[in-house]
Amino acid sequence: MSIRVIEWRSGKHRAIYYGPDTHDFPFEEPGREVEGQYPFSAYVTWVGLDHDAIAVLGLGDMAPEPINHLWRASRRAIREHFNRRRLLLPAAVDDGLVSQIPALPLSTATGIIVTRSATEGELGRRTPPGPQAADRFLARRTCP
Repeated sequence: MSIRVIEWRSGKHRAIYYGPDTHDFPFEEPGREVEGQYPFSAYVTWVGLDHDAIAVLGLGDMAPEPINHLWRASRRAIREHFNRRRLLLPAAVDDGLVSQIPALPLSTATGIIVTRSATEGELGRRTPPGPQAADRFLARRTCP
């Protein structure tokens, strides 16, 4: 048995597809009861899935052996996949926050330097003239 889980960034699609190989998945079942938080598509392949096995796969847990074992094992594997994902998600968020810590002293130091260089007396001389000065300049140039 082989399971491939594809997680989607958005949407509400949750489905499990069963097939005998990676190209043909003739049986589909909803995956909402397996995983309700993340949208996903799970592809379960097993060489023993012939036409007769696929016909009883819809019975789920009541299907005869080995089909019910395949059904339970695939659902368990999908649940474990998303449980591992939930455990790793807080660590990824913590790593993202920790990576931002060096930026805090750098931005604070930059703010202090800019504030010190622009004292009250120098502020007017260092900034370019406002729009009123440009209007006066243009008025002097156009009027005789």
